[in-house]
Amino acid sequence: MATESTARTPPYASYTSFNNFLTHLREHPPLPPRIDKSVMSHLNYGTQQALIVAMRSLGLVDDDNKPTERLEKLIEAKEPHRASHLLLALNQAYPFFCGGGFDLERATADQFAETLRKQGVKGSTIDKSIAFFIAAAEAAGAKLSPHLTNRKRGPRVATNGAVAAPPKRIQPKRSKARNANTNGAGKHDDHVSDSPLVNQLLEKFPEFDPKWDEKIQEKWFAGFNRLMDSAGLSHKKA
Repeated sequence: MATESTARTPPYASYTSFNNFLTHLREHPPLPPRIDKSVMSHLNYGTQQALIVAMRSLGLVDDDNKPTERLEKLIEAKEPHRASHLLLALNQAYPFFCGGGFDLERATADQFAETLRKQGVKGSTIDKSIAFFIAAAEAAGAKLSPHLTNRKRGPRVATNGAVAAPPKRIQPKRSKARNANTNGAGKHDDHVSDSPLVNQLLEKFPEFDPKWDEKIQEKWFAGFNRLMDSAGLSHKKA
């Protein structure tokens, strides 16, 4: 059984993954008596764990991962009524924002982050939790401060108070032969992101080596394209 602190952790999953999973449950009835890894077998382990935390926090499953009435209503509701059920779930997951003491229509991103830190949220999870809340609140039709929705990440601050260097932008290399075969289409320079989270994913991806044979090159580009799709980046044509 989950601990109380785990159940109350604010959602930090990708809202897209969360919404896609709800759609998956909606399109594959009946709703199972428990949301476990077998129901999420199409997702990687990290996404599974983040979604479970989010669903507990939102009151969609209990501590034993059994669906609640709220999840049933959210799954069964039709548009536009689905938004009201999502808003109720947000009120449970973020009582410190939705309980009346926090002005969501005027607040800044720093105020939002400071409030999350008081709840024990740390590190990169803060950005993830803010991103989830903004996306979910907008989907639920909530009014949010433009200071929050239009936020831009500033320089990272190290634990000693010093400003850390911004994350590097990774620009994958392509062989001349590959560029010739594709007539310059799909340049990866177009996919460089301003998101530190996306760039962290790119940093973990192996650097392209033009000495690889054609089959390995093809596998590299296929894998890179899947990474771009999962990060929500479009593939532009030159």
